[in-house]
Amino acid sequence: MSEISLNQYQDYYPISSVKGIVMDFLRGTAVSVSHPQAPCIRRFEDPAADAADAGFLQKLESLPSRRINATIIPSYLCNLRCVYCYEGAKTASKECMTPEYAGAIADALRGLLEKHGADRLQLTLLGGEPLLAAHKPFYTGLFRKLADLDCKIRTVCITNGVSVPDYLPELRGWNVKDFQLTVDGAEKTHNLRRKAPPGSGLNSFHAACRAIGLLLESGSSVSMRVNIDESNLGDLPELEKVILENGWQANPGFSAYLYPISENGCNTNMCYAPETRLIGLALDVLQNKCAGRVFRPRFHGLDFVDACLASRPAAPRFNFCSASKNQYVFDPVGAYTCWWGVSNPAFAIGSYSEKGYKIDSEKTAVCHGRNIARISKCRKCRYKYICGAGCAYKALANTGELMSGNCAEFETIIGAYVRYRFNEKTGGERLHGTDRT
Repeated sequence: MSEISLNQYQDYYPISSVKGIVMDFLRGTAVSVSHPQAPCIRRFEDPAADAADAGFLQKLESLPSRRINATIIPSYLCNLRCVYCYEGAKTASKECMTPEYAGAIADALRGLLEKHGADRLQLTLLGGEPLLAAHKPFYTGLFRKLADLDCKIRTVCITNGVSVPDYLPELRGWNVKDFQLTVDGAEKTHNLRRKAPPGSGLNSFHAACRAIGLLLESGSSVSMRVNIDESNLGDLPELEKVILENGWQANPGFSAYLYPISENGCNTNMCYAPETRLIGLALDVLQNKCAGRVFRPRFHGLDFVDACLASRPAAPRFNFCSASKNQYVFDPVGAYTCWWGVSNPAFAIGSYSEKGYKIDSEKTAVCHGRNIARISKCRKCRYKYICGAGCAYKALANTGELMSGNCAEFETIIGAYVRYRFNEKTGGERLHGTDRT
């Protein structure tokens, strides 16, 4: 019988009866192996790998960050009524940023850039819906103030697209060129999930499609997100047809990805299918019903597989996202590290008053200090460099502890994706073999 030896950082994924892939989650490599029959898997502890891991982790801890992330939520008001709304009950809040907030946010960011020794700022405009008419006076003041900051700024706008036509001149003037829009299926499904206000007569699907076309024509980049669950996977072939008919896929600024809907910080009363079930269903549709290959599934760990199969180094995750590193979220009431967690006091790090935003440095340090080096369970996990300790909000919700991991079922998810990719490609000759440690 064939035998495959795996150390504590490796997994084996069969892709046929005579071939499989050994992935090393420490070194960031994937190797194709052949065998005449089903192999016997033997696991062993490799002290040299542990030493490499310790050195790699220490190196990651010492890497400086020259960027901070700031998310601006001018209000939680919205012109749609999505059934899975990530802001949930927060949309009932009527507070809205006025031009007076512009100076307060610019002053706060100036101090934070200095504190972090950063010369880059990634700004995200979020809501509710960020592109409401009521927000224009605030944005006008904000971007005027931001121009005085001594840093390079990239702005991303996450919008439903409804108000994009009314905002295009201002967006160009503010140098906002990167957008995320959600389209949740064919027209009927999208309109049922991303509902217009009663009596408005708005077709939110047409509005989103029009916005995508206008933004691409203006030279902007558009990342089209499809929030998937079991109810809309069957729409993917028809949605793919819409993309191809509009020619969006031929624009280098366009991309489309699938994201599994899950519980979030402001809307906790929904129950969704587990990620392991959804990926199997999604990959089946992509494999058998979507010939255009325009959708990229964005599930846990798949960026690692994609990097290996594209022969590029797989970037390690020291943190799951910027909420545990360098993110500051501002809304009309206060400041937070996590936009999913704006309803949870654990992520509240500041308040707003007439004097501006006051940031609690000690509480910020706790939230930004959550990483794979500080959680003992994560340090021992072979998947830590593709996980980054998982979502901080979900870890806190599931365990009651911020300094705990939120674990994904990587073996199942990656196994399904590897089989999908090797059904898509013959042979698997494009394997990455560079040791990132």
